[in-house]
Amino acid sequence: PTLGMELRPRYGRKKPVSVERFSPAAQVVLIHWLLGRMQHSITPLELSKQLWYSAMSMSRALDQLESTQIAHIEHTGNRRLVTFVKDRKDIWNEALPRLRNPISKTVRVLEHDLDQKDMLAAGTTALSVRSMLNQPPYPEYAVSRDAWKAMQKIGTKEIPVEEPGTCLLQVWCYDPYVLQVNGLTDPFSLYLSLQNDPDERIQMALDEMMEQFL
Repeated sequence: PTLGMELRPRYGRKKPVSVERFSPAAQVVLIHWLLGRMQHSITPLELSKQLWYSAMSMSRALDQLESTQIAHIEHTGNRRLVTFVKDRKDIWNEALPRLRNPISKTVRVLEHDLDQKDMLAAGTTALSVRSMLNQPPYPEYAVSRDAWKAMQKIGTKEIPVEEPGTCLLQVWCYDPYVLQVNGLTDPFSLYLSLQNDPDERIQMALDEMMEQFL
């Protein structure tokens, strides 16, 4: 006290606790890598700029990926670098039980109410482009929660029944545009959104699609 100092023991970084289900941010990081968009080791700050999350959210996401040994985290001073060292197909299969359906809810809206930038094909609409599956009777699109809230503020209304000119709008727990591929929702999120569909034709189309990306 006479020196104006306070001394405390310094503890190392706690080992991340294992998780049963990845957070949306951790899932986005993993899919970002599966799409081939991480060619080298990268820091949470760099990831935050690419994926539109805060650096803190990215740091927590890496904790989850490290705890499940899906990713390898190298500590260099105050820097953390994430790398994935296993085969893509192996990592996908290991991670699959911890991945979530990105759809929070699905609403029906008038298609002409959608801005062109909000029309990212999803569901069976996107799957029909990537496989031999027929297009659905009503188009399906995906938006983030924030985008849906913004649409509601400008007057977009839910349509309670099937009507001509309507479409299905999936509201996702993460922004589908961050991972989009050629104007479609990414194949990995698309798989997760349809993997429990009982239609055998959809399951065959999913298998067909995944063969292209793994």
